[in-house]
Amino acid sequence: MSDVFRFKQFSIDQSNAPFKIGTDGVLLGAWADGTNAKQILDIGCGTGLIGLILAQRNQDAIIKGIDINKNAADITTKNYDASPWANRLEAINESLQDFKPASKFDLIVSNPPFFTDSKLSDNPEKNLARHTDSLSYKTLIEKSAELLSPEGRVALVLPTDVLELVLSIAEANELYLIKQCSVLPTPQKLAKRVLVELSDIPEKTKFEELIIEEFGRHQYSKNYLSLTQAFLLIS
Repeated sequence: MSDVFRFKQFSIDQSNAPFKIGTDGVLLGAWADGTNAKQILDIGCGTGLIGLILAQRNQDAIIKGIDINKNAADITTKNYDASPWANRLEAINESLQDFKPASKFDLIVSNPPFFTDSKLSDNPEKNLARHTDSLSYKTLIEKSAELLSPEGRVALVLPTDVLELVLSIAEANELYLIKQCSVLPTPQKLAKRVLVELSDIPEKTKFEELIIEEFGRHQYSKNYLSLTQAFLLIS
């Protein structure tokens, strides 16, 4: 089976990637509001998926992806360079804690590590990618607030069971929930993931719900197809 995942306007070579492409990254890239963003940061860029979706959506944005994992940063660089938007994309092998960019960002996105207090695997690259030992939610939010331009946005995809914790950390850093989308695998299942958008300007929160497979296996909902139709070949 090929390790190249093809989208409508770009491809992702995920050979030797610590983690393969999943629905979380596609949803975040398609959902995050980057309409007027000039500078975008993807924290934990992985394969470069989210940055590439945002580059397709916003033809003016300069996008940087950072990842503490050198292999992931190299894979992202390869995928960025093979895309139609290579001149606007850059991958950097650096931890968020050490990252000191020259300018602030209008949009910061992240599909952050989400396993806490759980057994580490035998694969150190997977541990970096999916355990909060290397990047806690507290550090993620604090650094995002520091790197955000005035009126900028932070968009995250999170497990539902950490939502309350993340929102309390965000509010302590003067970032406020302005949009939330609960992601349901099917109409009969509870949401396991939630998309959130934070801003330093408080406003009334907009709540949404998205069902992925509405009528059975691979029978996608109208809203899911509408959100992803510009990117996924299934749409």
